[in-house]
Amino acid sequence: MMTSRNSSPRSRGHACFLALGFVCVFPGALCAAEAAARVFSGGGDVRARNEHTDGLSTLSTTAPGHEQNYFRVRTRLWGAWTPSPASSLNVRVTAEPRYWVRRSSARSFSNRRGLEGRTAVLDVLNFQHRFSAPDLPLAFTVGRQELKLGEAAAPWLVGDATPGDGSTTAYFDAVRATLNFEKLRTTLDLVVIDQQATADRRLPVLGRGDAYPMSEQDEQGVIVYASHRIRKQMQAEAFFIFKKNRRVLATGNDAEISTGGLRLAGDPSPRWQYSFEGALQTGNKQDGSVKIPAAVPTRRDVRAWGVNSRLTWLARDARDQRVSIVGEFLSGDDPKTTGRDELFDVLWGRYPRFSDVIAAGFTTENAALYQMGNLVRIGPEWSLAPTKTSTLVVGWQRLFALEAVPTRATRRAAFSQDGRTRGDYFRATWRQKFSKNVSGLVTGEALNQGDFYAERDVLSFLRVEVAVTF
Repeated sequence: MMTSRNSSPRSRGHACFLALGFVCVFPGALCAAEAAARVFSGGGDVRARNEHTDGLSTLSTTAPGHEQNYFRVRTRLWGAWTPSPASSLNVRVTAEPRYWVRRSSARSFSNRRGLEGRTAVLDVLNFQHRFSAPDLPLAFTVGRQELKLGEAAAPWLVGDATPGDGSTTAYFDAVRATLNFEKLRTTLDLVVIDQQATADRRLPVLGRGDAYPMSEQDEQGVIVYASHRIRKQMQAEAFFIFKKNRRVLATGNDAEISTGGLRLAGDPSPRWQYSFEGALQTGNKQDGSVKIPAAVPTRRDVRAWGVNSRLTWLARDARDQRVSIVGEFLSGDDPKTTGRDELFDVLWGRYPRFSDVIAAGFTTENAALYQMGNLVRIGPEWSLAPTKTSTLVVGWQRLFALEAVPTRATRRAAFSQDGRTRGDYFRATWRQKFSKNVSGLVTGEALNQGDFYAERDVLSFLRVEVAVTF
């Protein structure tokens, strides 16, 4: 074997030692990197939307400012530290500026065009831990978190505590404990909520938090939510929700509301599914937005009720076709009962749960953002998957009002005061999955107004969206 003239047994030994060290250390470095990846993780997404509306905030397609057109780009970055399989510390920051093509009707950017910067907020910051002991089936989350109870796709009363920023965030400042009794097929959720009207009163924000309130009032609450699997095809859920409001904005209210309810859901056969939930509300409320009757007591007793239901037939075919009948009933405030408030309060369900047209229209009717009430809706919905990467949902609903007079209307002239037919509501949504990380959506809505309104216009909403996850 030939060796270099300058090479020596000692130098060759050093080289061998270094090579051996590299062979030993490099896999260790890889293992350390893999271990770090298991402890630290993160990602993000960007959602770009263009939204065009006509008549949503005015209930008229001829009033000044009836047409709105804007772009909104939401960016979220998140991370998690998982020191053990049972524990994690989670954080996420979210921002969604808007660009107004037409003059804005939004309170924070009124009658202006151009870029509206808004704020960047920490909408997730919590610690989670799960006890693994068989005699302690407990998991808890402490801090800012998302919280959805009831129907997973569209929670009725607990889904969004930040209606002020639309769909930018949906966080709760809360402590949640979940007991999972597997042998009894029962879970019990206990939640304590302490929500501030503005995001900057508890955690720092980038921008003016006071200019973009998350709600019209500070809100505290306690939720007890029990879920029991009666049998494989049927689940029963019972809940009690106490919510306390302390008014911050003029459109807010002071209230103490107790809501008790029951939800039943199941699939009695391979082709049928159902969901039914109902709730009764008691308590008291002082709402400065009440206009009718003019002389209301300082506080009124709350006596309200609501029902939300869906019955679905599944074709079980290659296109995954489904036909549903949806029905919802929310009590309204009777203007003749001066000492009682019958308007159903959807609590932390103030978001466009099934319609942007309807949700935005209620802001004119009830002053508070997305506060639905005095509503009856019933109609069919058809969904299918035209391809493996796309879905289409088409629906029609007939809408009514239980009370002809909206007692909290910010503009009484927008309502007829003697009709109960809200009109016909139409919706079509196309969702497309372009790749693992890229998706798109196009949705169109229209409400052909009935005699509940002063005008008989067609209110419309169109959204085009692209989302990228990384």
